[in-house]
This record gives sequence, C-alpha cells and structure tokens, in this order.
Amino acid sequence: DEANENYKKVISLNPKFTDAYNNIGTIYSILGKFNDAKEFYIKSIETNKYFAEPYKNYVQLCKINEKDQSGVFKLKKNIFVALDFSSLKEALNISEKLRDYIAGVKVGTELYTICGAPGLKKLKDQLGLDIFLDFSFSINSLISSFFISANSEFSNTVLSRCFIA
Repeated sequence: DEANENYKKVISLNPKFTDAYNNIGTIYSILGKFNDAKEFYIKSIETNKYFAEPYKNYVQLCKINEKDQSGVFKLKKNIFVALDFSSLKEALNISEKLRDYIAGVKVGTELYTICGAPGLKKLKDQLGLDIFLDFSFSINSLISSFFISANSEFSNTVLSRCFIA
C-alpha cells in the first residue's frame, strides 16, 4: 500500500509519468485486483503509446484472467512490427503469422530497396495491414561511411551536413 500511495503522489506531481501508472497496475495485478490493474495499464498506454511495458503487462494480465481475452485485441490498433528482413518472402511469412495481432508493419530501407513499391503493394494486398515506411538513417551510420571512404568527396559532404544539422 505504501508503494502504491507513493506512485500516486508521483502522478499528482507529474500526470504524464507513464512508469508510475504501469507500476501501480503491476501492484494491483499482484494483489489480484485485475480490473484496477487494467485501468492503470491503460492509463500508462494512453500517457505514452510507445512504452512497451504496459502493453506486455496488459496482455499477460488478460492471459491470467482468461475470462477476458478481449483485452488483447483492444491493443491491436497500437502494435506495429518492424520487418527488418532482407527478403519479401521472410517479411510476408512473419506478417502472415502475426496478422490477427497487429495493426501494421514497419518497412525499413533494406527491405524497401530489395522489393520496392511493387513489393509493398503485395505486402499490403496480401495482409490488409497498414504499412509504415521508415527511411531514417542514424548519424553513426553516416559518420561510419565517412571513415570507410575518407577520401570521398561525397563522404566529406555528408559529414559536413551532419555537423550542420
């Protein structure tokens, strides 16, 4: 009870502290107060939809309380799976297996380079899922490319643009 009260004090000071909601949910789950636990896991998810821990805890809670499996599917709209594969066949295979449990997939530069727009269309048509394209590059990969080919004019330009950014 003391830990629970302390977390509630933290929330009163910072209502967006997602860990506190998640931790209160865990306390309630341990105490067997499943409805209260769900309420706090959901608040944690609403506070930060990118924090994975309350999703995992919520699904585990639904597994414990098998009378309410509907909760697992309420989370579906928030889950995207990264398809960091080097072939469209692998990406389709794993997506097929997860289709009923996810809202969509994230496709990065490697898979897009291999399969292009036609491959994405096939993925979309076959699965009926949303596709999020992620073509982000890290500063580290750009700097690494500079050091690999340090005499390249392109690498010098890329590195100078990184420092400007």
